Amino acid sequence: MSKRGQPLFQPVRHLVSRITSHPGASRLTALFLLITVVLVALSVGYVIGTRDTQTDAAVMRQGTASALSAHIASQDDLCNTIERSELERALSQEKALSQVLNESLEAQQNALLQQQSEMNSLEDRILSALMKNYESQLISRSSGTVDNYRQEAEELIDLKKRLNQFEASEDAAEVDLADYRQSLDNRLDRIPTRWPVYGRISSGFGNRTHPVYHRPDFHPAIDIVADRGTSIRATATGYVAEASSDSSRGRYLIIDHGNGFKTVFMHCSSLKVSSGQTVEKGQVIATVGSTGTSTGPHLHYEIHLYGQPVNPVRFILE
Repeated sequence: MSKRGQPLFQPVRHLVSRITSHPGASRLTALFLLITVVLVALSVGYVIGTRDTQTDAAVMRQGTASALSAHIASQDDLCNTIERSELERALSQEKALSQVLNESLEAQQNALLQQQSEMNSLEDRILSALMKNYESQLISRSSGTVDNYRQEAEELIDLKKRLNQFEASEDAAEVDLADYRQSLDNRLDRIPTRWPVYGRISSGFGNRTHPVYHRPDFHPAIDIVADRGTSIRATATGYVAEASSDSSRGRYLIIDHGNGFKTVFMHCSSLKVSSGQTVEKGQVIATVGSTGTSTGPHLHYEIHLYGQPVNPVRFILE
């Protein structure tokens, strides 16, 4: 029982004492009154005690809730502090890593620029050496003889073969030799070095007996036997100086190659190009026939150097 409930019993005891001491009261009545007073006192004390207990419990719960809230707030502050610290540490690491990556990227870029510079220098040196070798094989137009042109053609073809071999290697990707190849092709394409048509040579260059007139004759060409309609190709790059026909040459072409060379194609069944037209080396220009003074399908093929006929066999190198 709480101390606050004890003063309540003071008047109860006093009342009980007066009842029991009254001279007219019987013991039974006094006992009944005493029990009643005790029960009432106990009830009142219980109510007061219960109220005090509930009040104390409420106060305790309120204190516990306040302490718990304070603890949770403290834990939140601690978590925030730890999280902020971790984020700052992670950010610092990311900054350090980013700096390392930037430095590495910059170093790689510098290395690539240096490598590119070295490759450009190497390419220039290789191209310079090749062009020097190439130019040493060229001849002066004023001293262009059959032997000189043939030698030049042989050297150019050899250089072109070497270039093809180099371009097939792994190192070719590092060097741009397009200009060098273009120089080779431009020079070699102007020399009539390829077959105009593939076939058997039935009559060679030089003196012979004419197959139709049966008299001594100088033959300034070679006759190549092939089936009628077989394609005839330009043996060098140039322009068509003549594209015509007559009773002796039949349908014929004369191509000027611009370097002292001209080529002549006779007895064609048809012409695929016309006068003034530019043709490329290897381009189809006519077809084999037997027009004009001819004994059968063949190509009469001539090469002239500065107006003089030369043996075409000396220049058929491709």
